[in-house]
Amino acid sequence: PMRIIAGDVLLNFAYAQTKGKAVSLNEWAVHYDKGKIVYKVSFGTADNKEVHVRMDAMNGKLLSVKFDD
Repeated sequence: PMRIIAGDVLLNFAYAQTKGKAVSLNEWAVHYDKGKIVYKVSFGTADNKEVHVRMDAMNGKLLSVKFDD
């Protein structure tokens, strides 16, 4: 059976990637995306924007971080 990294571990790492801009966790989910199992996490910021973080759920590799304009 495949094992993914625990959600709480990945959420903490994803939060660290927001460079202190995240003030709330809006949502997170696990998806199968382009042959990989991926965590997709959205955080809210103080100025009502979002930060989106994508990470490989198998190895914890950071795939992307996008800040809303």
